[in-house]
Amino acid sequence: MLMNNKSYNKVIYLICGIIIVGVACFAGIKFLSPDSISAAESTSSGSTLFSSTKAASTAGTTAIETSKAAETDLTATSTSGIDKTTKKSTTKAPSTSQNNPTKHSSTKLFTLPWTYPEIKTTAKATTAPAKGDYSYFDNCAFVGNSRVLDCKNYGLVDNVYAVVGLNVDTVFTKSVSGSNVPVIDELNGKHFDKIYLMFGDNECGWPNTDEFIRRYAKVVDAVHERVPEAEIYLQSILPISKKASDENNYGCNNTTINNLNKKIEKLAADKGVHYIAPAEAMRGSDGALPPEAASDGIHLKKKYCEIWLNYLIENS
Repeated sequence: MLMNNKSYNKVIYLICGIIIVGVACFAGIKFLSPDSISAAESTSSGSTLFSSTKAASTAGTTAIETSKAAETDLTATSTSGIDKTTKKSTTKAPSTSQNNPTKHSSTKLFTLPWTYPEIKTTAKATTAPAKGDYSYFDNCAFVGNSRVLDCKNYGLVDNVYAVVGLNVDTVFTKSVSGSNVPVIDELNGKHFDKIYLMFGDNECGWPNTDEFIRRYAKVVDAVHERVPEAEIYLQSILPISKKASDENNYGCNNTTINNLNKKIEKLAADKGVHYIAPAEAMRGSDGALPPEAASDGIHLKKKYCEIWLNYLIENS
């Protein structure tokens, strides 16, 4: 049975409508599906996250570059400080070429620009000056006989109170040249650090050596009374030449001198003062004063006076 045209058109319209509605429904369902929504949100969110990450990355890059710049400045400053102390700076400007990146100085940041001095052990310092410098005796005094006087006559020391032929008795009565007071009283009112006494040459011929020591003790007491703050040194009698010893003038010979020196040393110990033995520096291999030391075998030439004084400097 054939449909008329009117009916046929209705069927066509119906089918087209169904197709259109189906297509529309399908499209709407697809648009409204969770996957689509999730994808859309992910796309939007991802865009925002990328932007934030990019910003953070940019900030981080800036921070890193700033840190590197600061590190470069710190290294340059430290290296410059060390080089300024040790040697001229050799820091070069960094290269901008990618094939030649900046090289940092190999100088360690905490390397000290100095080294500790080597510690050395030295011998104990002495107050004695160099040989020939007799300013050591500027605040010292010498009291004694003509052998002591020679040191003044050569211009080696001052503050010498000595007289030719002086002994432990006449020190209380004789006066030095140009003075009218006894030698012992020259010490009154003076202040010396050390006082060196020399007696015995003119007493070698005394028959009683013990009497010599007893009277010498009085001299020590008198010196201490006049200059109580001074250190007192009793010097050994110096040797004489073999020739002079053999002549034995006035009973003076090296055997007697050696015996008296032992008594003088004991006297110093008994009185609590110093004993010093410059005779040790004056003896030759035979125990006598060398012939070249003195024209008369007794009174020293300048060179040997200096040996004597040097001994005192080194041992008192």
